[in-house]
Amino acid sequence: MDTLVYIGNVILLIILLATSGLIIANSLLGMKWEQLVLGRIGLRVQQLTKFLVIAIILVLCVQSMQWLNIFGADSIQWKELLLNTSTGKGLIYLLVMAIIGLFLKKFDGVLSVIWAWLILFGEAINGHVSALESSQIGILFDYIHLACAAIWIGGVINLWIIWRHNKAIAAEFMNKFSKILWITMALVAVSGIVLTILILPSGLYLLYTSWGKWLLIKIVVISIAISLGYAARMKIVKHQKNPLRVMWLEAILLIVIITLASVISQISPMPQMNNMLNVHKMGDELHYTVKLTPNAPGPNQLSITLWTLEEEGKVAAVDVSLFAADKPTRSARDIALVQAELEDEFGFDNFNEFRFVMKDLNLPYPSQWQAKVIMTFEDGHERSFDFKFSND
Repeated sequence: MDTLVYIGNVILLIILLATSGLIIANSLLGMKWEQLVLGRIGLRVQQLTKFLVIAIILVLCVQSMQWLNIFGADSIQWKELLLNTSTGKGLIYLLVMAIIGLFLKKFDGVLSVIWAWLILFGEAINGHVSALESSQIGILFDYIHLACAAIWIGGVINLWIIWRHNKAIAAEFMNKFSKILWITMALVAVSGIVLTILILPSGLYLLYTSWGKWLLIKIVVISIAISLGYAARMKIVKHQKNPLRVMWLEAILLIVIITLASVISQISPMPQMNNMLNVHKMGDELHYTVKLTPNAPGPNQLSITLWTLEEEGKVAAVDVSLFAADKPTRSARDIALVQAELEDEFGFDNFNEFRFVMKDLNLPYPSQWQAKVIMTFEDGHERSFDFKFSND
């Protein structure tokens, strides 16, 4: 079922960007087409809009089936997910907008252009940015990112249609479109950087999470697609040569880019939590629990709960000396924890309970780590213990 959800979302994103991009690219260029070209572009918009309705219904059905399998037909949980989450609301919004699109007569009319801009909003609210604290800023930049991608794709589809009809007009089209294209590419880059900063708490997640690795692959493919697009435009504008092979490669790469974007939107940008550290030790004079989440390269939260003998008094400070076994000198650091509320008052007779945390412990790379915890009591005496962990 997960595979069907992925496939459905990829198809939906491709058709959505193609439909809206075809209309928006034409509106930005403001070119007057011959009746034959006008009819062909209008026909493609109509076909894409029909496919868009089908794709949204497909995704809605597959997503609902997945929720039904998880929660059961008798549970109202799947209905809540459909009606009260960004995913459900986004799909319903897209379906309503796509049905409205079926009744728009002229693809170059004002209503069609407004519709094309509005339908992109449904995709912008259905992603990782909707869960951010600064979700409004995230949605804005995601919308810019999607709109620029749509304009790029719409321009390529336009070029295909026009090139087959009149190569001279295609050259004129490319002269105008190239000016817009470089602006959209710059906006794609800027909005992509902002979105990455908003979503990722650390740049290390680009290297050590599936989300980050897929994003880096997407950036490489986009760079290749831009190069191919530039080559195709030079052949058309300067040399009037046949660019079909390059255009085919660019079109394939655009599909790959959209597929990667869809995959990225459906996987978590955060490290998996199945490697989190949770160590508990009991002793005659000290009990302790050490928790480290997510226990991955990048920012982590370290929590240390201590049970010390009542006769030793209160723990005034907790410091941790930390180093990686393979780079003991370069990686060595001393960190001070701050006292925090107890998670659960699990008491032991004749022991005091304390909890200290550090919410932003940065582990710069995967390794075998060794740590020494030093407790300083109010009267000045110290007690310590060691622990090891791996964040591979």
